[in-house]
Amino acid sequence: FFFPFLPSRMPQSLNLLGLVAAAKALLLHPSLCLPHVCARDISRLQFRTLKAAGVQAVIFDKDNTLTAPYAMEIYPSLQETVEECRQVFGPNNVAVLSNSAGSSDDPDGKLAAQVELALGLRVLPHRLKKPACGEDLLLAYQHYRPDQLAIVGDRLFTDVLMGNMHGMVTIFTQPLTSQNDNKPAAVVRNFENNVVLPVLRSLGLRPPANTTVSRLRCASSPTQSLSLSLSL
Repeated sequence: FFFPFLPSRMPQSLNLLGLVAAAKALLLHPSLCLPHVCARDISRLQFRTLKAAGVQAVIFDKDNTLTAPYAMEIYPSLQETVEECRQVFGPNNVAVLSNSAGSSDDPDGKLAAQVELALGLRVLPHRLKKPACGEDLLLAYQHYRPDQLAIVGDRLFTDVLMGNMHGMVTIFTQPLTSQNDNKPAAVVRNFENNVVLPVLRSLGLRPPANTTVSRLRCASSPTQSLSLSLSL
C-alpha cells in the first residue's frame, strides 16, 4: 500500500509490521513505548553530557526530527546543533535512520544517497522499517554495546519502541512542524502523544532500565543541567 504525496516526494508504504509491533508492545510490554529522555527538539540536548554518560553514537530519525517533512536540508534552527553533535561524536558516529531513505521504500538507495549529500550525514540502510530494523542498526555499530547507542526521534511506535527493544538510549522529541506532514503519520503521532504517553505515565510505568541512562541521571544536577526532561 502506498500513500499519495506530491510528485516531489517519495511514496511511503504503509508500515504494517510497525503497527503490529506497536500493538503487541502496548498489550504485552507497554514500557517499551516510553522514552528515557524527552526534549522539545535536539537543540535541547547537551551532547557532551550524553558522551560522558557513555553514549558513543547518535542515530537520528529524519523527518520532523532533523528536517521538516520531506525537506532535504537540516531545519534552520538545528544546523549548529547537528554540527556540534558531529564534533562531539565524530562524523562516523552520527547517522540517520529513516523509514523512507535507506528503507525498503528506497531499494536502490538513490534517496539515501541524496539525503547523505544534502545533510552531510550517513544514512543507514535497513531491510525493514522501524521498529523492526534494530538488528540492522546494531550490525552497523557492532563495535558498540546497545546501551552506547542513542536513538533520537519524534515517534513512540517507531524510534522509541525500536530503541527500547534493543537496549538503546531512547530520546523522544516533538515534531518540528506540521507543514507538509504525512497525514497518516500525524494521526498516529497525535495518538501517541495525547493518549499513549499520558496513559502509560498515569499507570506509573517507566522505560526499560538502562545503565547509560542511570549514569545520565547522576550527571544531571543544578550545576550541570542537561536541558531536558528525564523520563525516570
